[in-house]
Amino acid sequence: METKAVQAAADLDSARCRGNWAAIPDLAKRYKKYHPDESVLDTVACLEAELVEYLQRARNGNNRQSFSGTDAGHQQDTPDNIYTPSPIQPEKLQTFIQRLQDITSNRNQELETPDDRQAQFAKIILSRVYYETGQYDKSLEALQNLALNINDATSGYGLVLLVQARTIKGICYEKQSNISAATDAFGAAWDIVEQHLDQKSEMLACWIEQSLYYGTLLRLRTGAPPQKTLRMMRAYTRLVGSHWPSQQWRLNKQWVIFRSYASYLTKLSAGNVTFASSSQAAVAELCQITETMRVLFRAIQSTCTKKQISARAIELADITVSAHDTIGWGDPVYIRQFLHFLYQAKEHTFNSPSITCYLFFTLVRVGQFDEARYAFNSYMMLCGASDFAKLLENDNVDAREISACATVICKRMSVLQDTWAEIRDKTIQVLLAGVALHGNHYADGKTAAIMAELAVEIVEQLDIGKATQAMCYHSCGIAHGILASQCDSPDTRSDYHKRSIDCLKRASDYQDSWQSWYELALQQAVVRDLHNAASSITRSIQLKKDHLPSWHLLALIYSCNQHQDKTTEALQLLETGIEQSKVLSILGDIPSEMPVVSWTGEKTSSEYFYHAQSYLELSMSQIQLLEKLEGPEAVLGLFPELFTLHSKLSADLGLQDAPISQNGSRKPSTTSTSTEESTVAATIRKPSYDRPRANSAASSPVPPRRMRSSSSDDARSDRKPATTASMSELHPSRGLNREGSKSLRKKSIHLIDVGFARRIGSNNSQGSSRKNSSSTLLDRSNTTTSSATTTTTSSSLRRSSSVTTESSMLSLFAPSPSSAQVKTSLFRSTSIFINQQRERWYQLLIKLWLLSTTTFIHAGRIEEATKAVMEAEEQLLLGQLNDANVWHQLGVVCIKKADETKVDELRETGLDAFKKALAIDPDHVNTLVDMARCFIDMEEWELAESHLDRATQGYGWDHAEAWYLIGVCHRQRQDMQRAKECFAYALELSETTPLQPFTLLPRFVN
Repeated sequence: METKAVQAAADLDSARCRGNWAAIPDLAKRYKKYHPDESVLDTVACLEAELVEYLQRARNGNNRQSFSGTDAGHQQDTPDNIYTPSPIQPEKLQTFIQRLQDITSNRNQELETPDDRQAQFAKIILSRVYYETGQYDKSLEALQNLALNINDATSGYGLVLLVQARTIKGICYEKQSNISAATDAFGAAWDIVEQHLDQKSEMLACWIEQSLYYGTLLRLRTGAPPQKTLRMMRAYTRLVGSHWPSQQWRLNKQWVIFRSYASYLTKLSAGNVTFASSSQAAVAELCQITETMRVLFRAIQSTCTKKQISARAIELADITVSAHDTIGWGDPVYIRQFLHFLYQAKEHTFNSPSITCYLFFTLVRVGQFDEARYAFNSYMMLCGASDFAKLLENDNVDAREISACATVICKRMSVLQDTWAEIRDKTIQVLLAGVALHGNHYADGKTAAIMAELAVEIVEQLDIGKATQAMCYHSCGIAHGILASQCDSPDTRSDYHKRSIDCLKRASDYQDSWQSWYELALQQAVVRDLHNAASSITRSIQLKKDHLPSWHLLALIYSCNQHQDKTTEALQLLETGIEQSKVLSILGDIPSEMPVVSWTGEKTSSEYFYHAQSYLELSMSQIQLLEKLEGPEAVLGLFPELFTLHSKLSADLGLQDAPISQNGSRKPSTTSTSTEESTVAATIRKPSYDRPRANSAASSPVPPRRMRSSSSDDARSDRKPATTASMSELHPSRGLNREGSKSLRKKSIHLIDVGFARRIGSNNSQGSSRKNSSSTLLDRSNTTTSSATTTTTSSSLRRSSSVTTESSMLSLFAPSPSSAQVKTSLFRSTSIFINQQRERWYQLLIKLWLLSTTTFIHAGRIEEATKAVMEAEEQLLLGQLNDANVWHQLGVVCIKKADETKVDELRETGLDAFKKALAIDPDHVNTLVDMARCFIDMEEWELAESHLDRATQGYGWDHAEAWYLIGVCHRQRQDMQRAKECFAYALELSETTPLQPFTLLPRFVN
């Protein structure tokens, strides 16, 4: 009998917790049967069931909301305006009031009997009746002197009623404008639930959700301390996945809370208020919120119209971008999830500029540059720039057409008056990001310049603030500098250089930023205005002392012949730059997962790559400066450190992973027959979208116009690769792994030239005995690479190793075993960006071999130079690249060998190598100049002059030797005046030519 009595009580309590009101009458009778001495619990339970059923009928009949019904009325809730259903007329619930008063009156406060204890709970139900009728004073009065047994109120329906009491008390206080007391009541409701999180039921969720909902919004209304406000928000978030009846429950109220939550975190972060233990924890908290909102968005679609879905999609995108731009974006995996949502949102919104704008930025952020260009074009169409594509078809940057296009965009924005400022700002942001995308990643100077000019025209027509104008002129200056380097018309190139400098000067006038001073200094150095360049870069360094390329630029200025006495100072500048930039510690702690690009100050994979690239190139400059001071023999022993540095950085950057195919899948590498010589499977050939690069390790600066191959110093957007179809002919064995050094060496030699191999490749047979070739610098094996420090400061570079003539070049340069483990790639899943970075990294390795070749030539070690250049050629096979610099250097080595041995066939082979270089890049300036020198030696004056004219009238406009040699040609024709002018210009250029080209330094710095 006792067991049945306990079970009857449990069943009644469970039904009340579940809100199963229809079952209450029968369960109450059963309870009364086994508890005949009690009269309150069964009566109160039946009264409550009748009350709830009446409220549901009344609310539904009047299209109102009840606690357990729809929450549609809360769609427009804000902290200052919380929806509450209209009260029911008191007379309609008078019967309930009277019956409950009869039960609660004249009861013992000592709680001696079960009926006494249940009568106290009946007061809570009475309070609810008063609340539902709008009698808030009486509702609060009913809760006064409430005495509950602690054991009864911490589990089951007793806990539900306690939370209900505190929730009703809070709402009543809010209606009386006693916000402080209201928030305390809501906080007390959460306090008791937090202590009993094991208790879960539909009715408990109903009331604690109401309490947390009101508590959150009221704290936002009153500007409560962040920790108190966040406590309510985090509590709500905590219960969403564990206590709510279903994901479809109270979706509108959840949306209001999470929208407010994200906005509140954004506000705190913008105000520099710390709300998490770390920046990573802050981003993680925000990601949880926005992910939950995306789940809500999918769930809410079934209850919304198409217009409402569109509005929700735009609202969610706005909230997400605004919050993450302020707090941070975090893991690229999350960013790609948001990208997936944007594609879904695009389907639900009709030509929304906001969604398209966010899509563009997110695609760039994760490195999907091709898709980003499509999104950019779509956004420009939505802004009214339907003629934008026509602008790109022009050969030059047409100012009048750009102005007309800007006028159309401004008119389009003025039509959208409600969001005019927002659309205006987004349009400028998209244009500036487009400039960086096309100028930096695609080296498309013309498109970048048109976008930049369009941005400048818009800000001038709208008369926007100086800061925005400074950004636009800054981008315009960079874009025109790139365009000038890709222009083959002397007059037009001069105009672009002038426009670039004018824009950068105006940008620095509007805003005294280190970026504008750096870009201005770089552009001034390119046009050989070294005095002003030194002044500008000094100002940039004063504003930001830890920017490594700034120090490198100043050192290159001091490396010019007109600063002959400042070579030592240039070395000191490089060492100072390494110390100030802390580049070694930065590269020693590279995260494994980052976005590719960021506009919000986050660390990015591209940033770390450029740190590594800048450091490696600076180290090469150190070696060249030391060679200038101490001679080539003194620096030969330093090359092992340089190759070790490249190998270690390859591991740290994760660039030793398997190559990525163009469709983004990871290609398996073929295992070598030699376990010691496992190599990277060759990447599918893809055009290089590099920033302006150097021609070779020791070449003069060349204003480039390059097809998009690895030979390009500056890729040019309107120039298609001329030799892509003939790649297989130039490299018939491309893509093969090294099956031992001997087999690949034979293929390598065949590719160079059979005669050349016979004459200068006599050490070919030694190749099979090598234990470690340069290709192991990019070995994918899990063996460790080099434990040597990456430091290549002047002090370390001065440690000269003794190198004998008999010592093998390979033993000199081969990296030693190390403890550095290959890291997870920074760039996985962003195939376009991966391919670009891998290709650039291979180019740097090739450049290292070419630098060593040049040093060996300077030291008179032609045999060692031969081995080095053949290693460079081997890297072309491994990286599946096609580099005119390598073929040019092959020709140089061959000509040097011919001069040394007096063998005419070697000169012919050298000319053949030059021809192959020109087949890859018809405008390769160093090849044109060196080939012309050969023709002069052969007294083929017309051929020499035609090559030199092609160089000096095109991209060799600042090549000192080209102008000197064309002067020689004019002198031979007895045109002394022209010869004198050429000699004078050559002398002027030689005085301002740095050891490494200025164009190797990065643009679009931040």
